[in-house]
Amino acid sequence: MTREDADSFSSALRAAYPRLHFVSCEHWRPFVDWDWWRAAWKLHRERKKDGLPTEFVRHRMRDPLNEPPYYWPSLGVAEEREFYGWVLPEGWSAQWGEEDDFGVRRIVNPPRLELSFWRGRFHCPDRSPRRETVWFENPPEPRDDDETIVLEGSDLSIQWNRYDDEVEAFAKTVFRMLFKQATDRFIKIERKSRRALTAQPWRNRRYGAAGRGAEAWALARRHNYLDGGQLNKPASYPFAPGDVFSADELAAIKAKWAAELEEIVAREKRKDKELAEKWRREAEGA
Repeated sequence: MTREDADSFSSALRAAYPRLHFVSCEHWRPFVDWDWWRAAWKLHRERKKDGLPTEFVRHRMRDPLNEPPYYWPSLGVAEEREFYGWVLPEGWSAQWGEEDDFGVRRIVNPPRLELSFWRGRFHCPDRSPRRETVWFENPPEPRDDDETIVLEGSDLSIQWNRYDDEVEAFAKTVFRMLFKQATDRFIKIERKSRRALTAQPWRNRRYGAAGRGAEAWALARRHNYLDGGQLNKPASYPFAPGDVFSADELAAIKAKWAAELEEIVAREKRKDKELAEKWRREAEGA
């Protein structure tokens, strides 16, 4: 999803669930005294460098009592990428737990209707992370026509007890809304050559769907890709004939992958056998 896709999805969710609120996964952070924490860590590093005794630096977090966490207006805000979506029941108020070992308090009574969302970013793998920015919230400008730019996959999940019909209905509604705003047919791309493995699209909604903004971005340029564990292009992308593996080329590269996998498995078996033999000799020597 692009940020625009996340905004659109948020609007649809809020229309269906007016009491839906988006909170950061780390919703405790606004209640921490970060100035004190940074100063404490600076002192910790200085003492460690000088060989002096140190203590673990815990967060200094005030007790929020019944204060609610900060609610974000959308899943597309630039300041955050990891969210919970909570449908707040009537009369709900936050209950914060005791401090953990890190000095952090968390809400211990999240609503039953809850979704988890992690928004992906744009990545320029050809650039050097030591010298320049390689991750972006918005689509970066390519340096040339050949540069690879990837939009990493986002993640939406909802967990529920199999006997909880209300949460199950909530989950199905959320995913129906998602798929109404997404495409789910893609062409797999071989990473090294950046050619399509086949002209036949794959489809598995459990593992892949792209928002309309992400689809348009991937269609706008040859080397804009969607990453869901592998590189993909939308099924409607018009590949040039030479950009698609022939049947013989596909069979050859699959045979190569199978041989490489067989060698990896054999190498690991040899390592296990050598380690077992080493332990056996050590046991006999003891």
